Parts: sequence; structure tokens; C-alpha cells
Amino acid sequence: MSKGIKFDGSKPDYSLVPPNALARLVDVLTFGAKKYDRHNWRKLDQAKTRYFSAAMRHMWALLRGEKFDPETGIHHAAHALACLFFYIEYDYVHGNFPAGHKDEEKPENWCKINDETENLA
Repeated sequence: MSKGIKFDGSKPDYSLVPPNALARLVDVLTFGAKKYDRHNWRKLDQAKTRYFSAAMRHMWALLRGEKFDPETGIHHAAHALACLFFYIEYDYVHGNFPAGHKDEEKPENWCKINDETENLA
């Protein structure tokens, strides 16, 4: 039997994402979807400022020695990650990149949430 060949050496390696941290991030997102609404984070005014502030609150809680969010029981760092993911996603969805940035002129490559992806669950 011959070995298979797959030319994926230059592609992003998603196996590098830590699985336990990812699972806790998904727990935070699921909690938020149940509490507010799916993709509610997209609808906020001043989203970047608010999510930066929320991420910092969770990080400060960690520095004070509080590991788990009292409302959810999920690690504060996972909550901070969710906020930072929203912060990054906002830039991609709104094309907030400086002139000359590698992502500035590639909106066709950005993954955007739309009605179809929103209804997958």
C-alpha cells in the first residue's frame, strides 16, 4: 500500500490551537448566545471599546486571583479571549486596516458572518 500525498505544508495548521482553551472559548460563546442572542456581539455600539474594556476586566480579575467568572464558572481568560476575538473580527468585518497592511485589500478572503452561517446551528 502506498502512502498518500497532500500538499498542505504551507497552509495554516489549525492543530496548533490548544483544544482545552478552545473548548472553554466555545463555552463562553455558547453561554453568551443563550443569554443574549446568537452573534449579539455584532450589534453593539462602540463594540471595540466595550470589548476591550470587558477583556481587561476579565484579565484584572485573574490578576486579583479570581480564576473563574462567578456568573458562568468559566475561566476568566476564556472570557477575555472571546472579547479579543470579537475585537479582531470587528476589524475584518469593517475593513479597519491601515494603508499598505497585508489585509487591507483582501476583503474577498475575509470570512463574514451572514444569514446562512448564522443559521447553521
